[in-house]
Amino acid sequence: MDKASIGFGATLKKNLKDEKTTQGYLDNAQPADLTAYGLIPEFVGRFPLIVSTKALDEDALVDVMTLPKNALLKQYDYLFGLNDIEFHVTDQALLFIATVAKKRGTGARGLRSITENMLMKAFYVAPSLEDISAVVVDLPCAEGKKEPLILRGTYGMNDFKKDLTKSAKKGGGEDVAAVKGKCERVFCDEHGRMNEAAEMPVAKAKAA
Repeated sequence: MDKASIGFGATLKKNLKDEKTTQGYLDNAQPADLTAYGLIPEFVGRFPLIVSTKALDEDALVDVMTLPKNALLKQYDYLFGLNDIEFHVTDQALLFIATVAKKRGTGARGLRSITENMLMKAFYVAPSLEDISAVVVDLPCAEGKKEPLILRGTYGMNDFKKDLTKSAKKGGGEDVAAVKGKCERVFCDEHGRMNEAAEMPVAKAKAA
């Protein structure tokens, strides 16, 4: 793997920071490499098979958040469900969260800190209001530009998804106008109290 290259456009020095390059070295590791690294032969000889693991990509991180029995999003769904509140994260928001975790180099362990920061206000506000039917994390929320969406009254997740579908068919993309009393952003003052008089901006979300 370390053979020299010559000619125009040749790669003279391998970039060890590149994941594919590093993975290529790990995939071809031999017992002698482990011994040269510093492991004693008696220890290396006890392993008949050497297997390398690959770093999680964005799709794998999304699966980590959604698929396991005790997945992170299922935990949030349970917590909000204690107050009869639905919880939903759009596909675009999921992908953005996974991208942030990958760029930070924290992998799956960093997913909780990212999502906790997004939902901090919603954790306190949603249970204190009786007419909250659902909490939605969309892309603007994941990007840190806006607070999570809250669906109020009889306007639930099914209605929200229907409005998204209608908006897409009409050529409106994923834009859904926020309507006071139905689909709003979480607004809080410095004491964590819900600010009912705040102007409701446009909400952007993606149906899952």
